[in-house]
Amino acid sequence: MASIWRAYLGLLHQYPFRTQAVTSGVLFFASDCISQQAVERKGWKNHDKLRTLRQSAFGFCFAGPSLFAWYKLLNRIYPGSGKLTPLWKMLTDQTVFPPVFLTVYFSTVALTTGKKVDEVPAILIRDIPSTYARGLMIWPAVQLVNFYYVPLLHRVLVVNIVSMMWNTYLSWKANAAPSSIMTSTSN
Repeated sequence: MASIWRAYLGLLHQYPFRTQAVTSGVLFFASDCISQQAVERKGWKNHDKLRTLRQSAFGFCFAGPSLFAWYKLLNRIYPGSGKLTPLWKMLTDQTVFPPVFLTVYFSTVALTTGKKVDEVPAILIRDIPSTYARGLMIWPAVQLVNFYYVPLLHRVLVVNIVSMMWNTYLSWKANAAPSSIMTSTSN
């Protein structure tokens, strides 16, 4: 296991952008499999492979690259290592990144599953507020730890690891029938 970790770190240092994009794609793949098998209990025979491919592509093409760029930008906006710098990074992160990310995520899922462009605003209005609120129960604490203790190059990995369960929830929510979402979020 240690040799796999060393190999990963070598790739991360040599090809940070690509390694983080691939890592995000792989973990979005795993999260969707967990969502379909453990949460939705579809069974492998009924597993929606195209959905898993879409989730993986989103992680690879958007989540990994955007997180990589975002953390670099936050480091430019808030340089240094003062005691309040990580707090400012977290507050900025939680104010700006989740609304943008969730908008892109839910729009992408809707459009790649056959929804029409004029249907997307209603989906965003329905799903973003409750998802953002749930995210605020998890991400501020994670990001404080991330910004205080984790080197820049490893922050996407930390978020990807925590995201295993978060992305499982996102995959379920974005792909569930609206009636099942209303039932589960109103409890």
